[in-house]
Amino acid sequence: MVVLCAAIAEPNWFHITGGECKYFDHKELLHLGAQQFFYDGSFLKPYNKEISTIYRYGNRNSELLINCVTKPIVKAMKAILTLCILAFLFSLIQFSLDLISPADKGFRFARRNGMFSIFSAVTIVVICGLCYHVAESLHKFQRNLKSSGGNQVMIRFDISFYLISAAGGCSIFSTAANILYLRKFYRTPRRIFENELGPPIFSDVQPPPYESPPPYEP
Repeated sequence: MVVLCAAIAEPNWFHITGGECKYFDHKELLHLGAQQFFYDGSFLKPYNKEISTIYRYGNRNSELLINCVTKPIVKAMKAILTLCILAFLFSLIQFSLDLISPADKGFRFARRNGMFSIFSAVTIVVICGLCYHVAESLHKFQRNLKSSGGNQVMIRFDISFYLISAAGGCSIFSTAANILYLRKFYRTPRRIFENELGPPIFSDVQPPPYESPPPYEP
């Protein structure tokens, strides 16, 4: 859960080198992060021919991304953030089940088999796939905007992607630990009850033959 929170809070998801992505003041933008897609942003009409897209990501008029993203990229980033929150909720539910140890049969099954950790790991795999799709879309968009000459466009994953990957690894490790440990050592109340009411372990063992002692001789 901590790693997922750090990934969402970290502003650096993608590192852009050699592209045409800029802020409102035409300062070069090197990183795209979650904070630019939390709000319900909107696309504005370009005011000259050199600008392809203008995305307003905040409440202020100066919070603009120029030639940075397209509508499919924005939708994919919002989907990534939604899935991050969903993975966090799955991890929180699994942590609560491990902490409370409910007696309900369904919850006990989910806890012993790490079901919500599995859901979290699968969600993170989908997130990583979407991140790859966003990186490819960013590279294609920036390459199309790039004029002849100049530096080569490069899109790299930044720290948040690696934090998300680490969170997925933690979920898999947690699931494996739950299954291996609880399968070996966990005894349900039903099994204890059956052992107490069952037949004795040594019920079929016959006692040794009895022999009387020899007669007493003074």
